[in-house]
Amino acid sequence: MKTTRSTSKTDGAVLRALARKGRRFIALAEDRPWLEGIVGDPALQLSRMARRGTLESLGWGRYIALPEGATSARQITPLPVLIAALMHGRGPYYLGFLTALAEHELTDETVNGLYIAVRGRNAPRQNAAFGRPVHFVRLVGEDQWPGVDRERAEGRSFYFRSSVERTLLDTLEHPEHCGSAETWVRAWERAFRLEKVKVNELIDQALQRRPTTTARAAFWLRELGRVRESRLLLRAIGAPLKGRRLLDHTQPFGDGPWPRDRESGLVMNMPDAAIAGWLEYAK
Repeated sequence: MKTTRSTSKTDGAVLRALARKGRRFIALAEDRPWLEGIVGDPALQLSRMARRGTLESLGWGRYIALPEGATSARQITPLPVLIAALMHGRGPYYLGFLTALAEHELTDETVNGLYIAVRGRNAPRQNAAFGRPVHFVRLVGEDQWPGVDRERAEGRSFYFRSSVERTLLDTLEHPEHCGSAETWVRAWERAFRLEKVKVNELIDQALQRRPTTTARAAFWLRELGRVRESRLLLRAIGAPLKGRRLLDHTQPFGDGPWPRDRESGLVMNMPDAAIAGWLEYAK
């Protein structure tokens, strides 16, 4: 026999106030003032609502409203809303890396983990949310984040996500957070084949990265037939580079000598056959 969840008068007042704000999540630290206008002890009230099933606790003073019949936030809440709930008020961030590759439909892989960039040396102390692992990637040294878009999650709630262009460049600077090399190399091919890339924007952002990252972007542009744009980047950084500048710093360097790409100066520690196969398979 189906039971109907009861909603107390106070629960209803909290939910109606939340709806008027155009969102379905509560962050206690930021929302305490208006909650205190409804109930004397907001923390106790939210805890009770979570026990009654009108809210689900996401940890760290964050809750998300559940419609009747729902048993978990992940079951019925779109990912953008979950991210907005998780990161509201936590400072600069963006959803990126492997999660963004999936969000931009640049990979067919099922991505369970959440990869979130945060600024500075201290990441939030949370390693799971909504039954999914959370990976916080600390970015140090970037004063600005070109290519981070403010996207509407729902109603008047928003979240931040890396653009296609920034996501592709992040695969070159932080490939360890972007799946296997095969995954992100194919993502580059798909992004250009499906015309998802604003090439001028990609070039502008690449020129703001470290020279090694810019050279890597030039390499992949050349491999994808964008020779003019590739040479533009290389001229801007004075390539070819010298030293141990790897095409992919996560790949083993190996015992034997790897060849050096003549135009970029990058050490080619990814086999030519693998690169060609991944780019061709993606088609």
